[in-house]
Amino acid sequence: EDSTSSLTRMDLDIQTQINGLDESKSQSLADLSRSLLAITELMQSQKVTDDELAQMEMIRRRNCSRRDLITRKIELQNKVQETLDKQAELQQSFHVEEVT
Repeated sequence: EDSTSSLTRMDLDIQTQINGLDESKSQSLADLSRSLLAITELMQSQKVTDDELAQMEMIRRRNCSRRDLITRKIELQNKVQETLDKQAELQQSFHVEEVT
């Protein structure tokens, strides 16, 4: 009887330890689940950030294009002015030759 009650007590102790492990395992799984949810939410917010980065890149390219167009416009205006100056110079020299 003594050995039987001792075995029963050991069995209860083992069962309590198993239950404790099961509770610990459940708690670990709950913690893991919360961590995965937080990571998923973070990835979702990161996706928004990626979209924003794509928009910023598009705006940067558009601004570069505008800057390039403005630079090209200034270059063309300068060429037009040079051409007008040469034309006026040629007309001036032509008039001078006509007069002489």
